[in-house]
Amino acid sequence: MIARRSRTIKNATAFIESITARLNEITECYFEDAPTNVKFPYAVIGREIITDLESAESGDMITFDIDVYADEKKPGATVELLELCDNMQNSFSCDNILKKDGVFAAHLAIESQSAANESEADLCHKRMPFAARIFFIGG
Repeated sequence: MIARRSRTIKNATAFIESITARLNEITECYFEDAPTNVKFPYAVIGREIITDLESAESGDMITFDIDVYADEKKPGATVELLELCDNMQNSFSCDNILKKDGVFAAHLAIESQSAANESEADLCHKRMPFAARIFFIGG
């Protein structure tokens, strides 16, 4: 059980790194926290929850959010934000499989897309919850 948990953590990290790399092709993307001096627009992957599905054959379920931010003071910020979210969503839905040879293969699905309330008035913010079923390939 400990070996499986260790493998799950190692390969879940590789999964998050792969998602971050894919999103960085669209806009700057960070895991859990963005630097304070980051320029708009940007995305943050967070709130990941890993659920062990009992056996190696069942894989694991990872749910996570992608939060996308734009500068609300910039003209067209809302349109820019919507386009970024669409591009991110399409980058996964064009081929719902994300894989890293010898490590994992995952099937991704977006659960929704919604505006998120922000305490800072100068931010446009959308949240996209995703779920992924991951099958680990390596030992």
